[in-house]
Amino acid sequence: FDYDPTTLAAKGLLIEGSATNLQRYSATFQTTGSYWYHTAGSISAGVLGDAPDLGTPQIFSEPASGTGAGILQISGASAGLAASTTYTVSFWAKSETRSKVMWRCDGAGKDVGFNLDTGVAAVVAGTFTTTRMTAYPNGWYRCEATWANVNASGFPGIYTATGTGTTYTISYTCNGSTVQLWGFQLETGNGASSYIATVASQVT
Repeated sequence: FDYDPTTLAAKGLLIEGSATNLQRYSATFQTTGSYWYHTAGSISAGVLGDAPDLGTPQIFSEPASGTGAGILQISGASAGLAASTTYTVSFWAKSETRSKVMWRCDGAGKDVGFNLDTGVAAVVAGTFTTTRMTAYPNGWYRCEATWANVNASGFPGIYTATGTGTTYTISYTCNGSTVQLWGFQLETGNGASSYIATVASQVT
């Protein structure tokens, strides 16, 4: 049975079809072995017990200075995107000293921002079938977006961002601010399924 992650109220019977998490190292965002890479900023282990599954979240830090944003990208060798395919991305994020992140489908002109203070998602560019934020205990949100991928894109990823209200920019003066991340999932189809943890292989 499914339940509300914050109030724990029962929501009813949950029946899901088969799904595959296409992205490897979904909880640790491991950069060794061309699974993930950060073109700006860095990622490091957080505190054991702080993740939604009581595991270890990852602290994603933007650069300490300069203009830009922190950029954590999926390696093409790990889970490249195909053309003419509908995808759903989901991940848990928590505000630290930076409270906004953006999912950018690099090369496809599709960006969606997630406000980790208000729990509101906003489409920044392109068209998305669904955008959603689900509140979890201790300040965590599961961020979700579904889109029809027209062309095989480059290297999509998570960006730190700033802005007011529903505006987002990834071009700003960095100061080393951080967000926490955990539980990344990339799957085909409409809507995020229950989280499927991965390490060195894709998991169905």
